[in-house]
Amino acid sequence: MYVQLMRREGRYQRAVKYVWIPCRYEHVVLPEGGIDESLLLHMLPKGFLPSRPEDTLLSVANEKGSLGLRQLRLFRPWERNFDCYVLELWFREPDR
Repeated sequence: MYVQLMRREGRYQRAVKYVWIPCRYEHVVLPEGGIDESLLLHMLPKGFLPSRPEDTLLSVANEKGSLGLRQLRLFRPWERNFDCYVLELWFREPDR
C-alpha cells in the first residue's frame, strides 16, 4: 500500500513524499469505513511523519477520488482551510 505525505497551506496541497508500506490497503482501510490507525502508524517508517499524528490529517484515495476522515482517535479529524500535513492512503501508486 502507498502512503503519500502532503503539505496543506490553506486550501492548497502539495506532495512532499510517499512510501510503500508492506501492508494491504484492505488491512488499514476497513470495510465498515474505519481505519486501523495503530497498524498504519506501526507500518510507517520511523521519522516519516514530520509532525505528531494528532496534528496530521488523514484521507483515503481510491479510483473515485479522496475522502478526508473525521472519526479518528490517533490522527486529527478532518477540517478545512488551515496549514498542516495530510497523510493520504492509496490503493495503488500515486501519480507524481
